[in-house]
Amino acid sequence: MMIVRFLFLTAMFFPAAVLAEQPKSYIGEYSIFKASEDDTLVHVARDHGLGYVEIRSANPGIDPWVPGKGTKILLPTRHL
Repeated sequence: MMIVRFLFLTAMFFPAAVLAEQPKSYIGEYSIFKASEDDTLVHVARDHGLGYVEIRSANPGIDPWVPGKGTKILLPTRHL
């Protein structure tokens, strides 16, 4: 009976333990930047160490030259 209980508890907690040990397949996290009135995507990209193509691809619906005050800009700072 004790062996059955041990096997049941092991099977119940083993998958969680395995998932907890898996390494992340990415580095960094996404972040959001709120634009001010004078910001452009070029300036935001340069200030955060990103390229224009990266920031433009992450924000396709935003005007790159006049995003507008308070516009949320996704900073693609998560990499594989």
